[in-house]
Amino acid sequence: MLVLPRSVVNATAIDAPLQLIDLINQQRTLHGCPVLSVAPELSLSAYSHAEDMAINDFFNHIGSNGSHLGDRATAAGYTYMLVAENMLAGSEDLTLIVDQWMASPTHRDNLLNCDLSEIGVGYVYQEDDQANVQMPDATLSGPFHHYWVIDLGTRAP
Repeated sequence: MLVLPRSVVNATAIDAPLQLIDLINQQRTLHGCPVLSVAPELSLSAYSHAEDMAINDFFNHIGSNGSHLGDRATAAGYTYMLVAENMLAGSEDLTLIVDQWMASPTHRDNLLNCDLSEIGVGYVYQEDDQANVQMPDATLSGPFHHYWVIDLGTRAP
């Protein structure tokens, strides 16, 4: 999970998820992995978590109800063999987001895991975000305004 300062580059809620997937797939292709296809269930899982974080003022892989990625993917109807999640808050610059994930070993491993075949992107913009977002270490931060979650997966046979 990464938090970045607000960027001046604009991303719209409609175009941004598909553009982000394109940038991720470019990285995967460069590193010998197949491109990811969109799974609507993972998009629902990712969006619901991004929305949960924005509304409930936290930034964590664990949801406000105690849910983990596997719980959210299952609740969205995704029967998985493998799932992974990357998150980022505070930027709308899609290139910067992918660059930051690629610079972080854990996030990079998720993006370049060739065993993952599908992706869903959740993006929430919260105009009135405040500096009261609880971070995993219990400190407060923000405002971030932009909340991104990508859920990656491979379906169970």
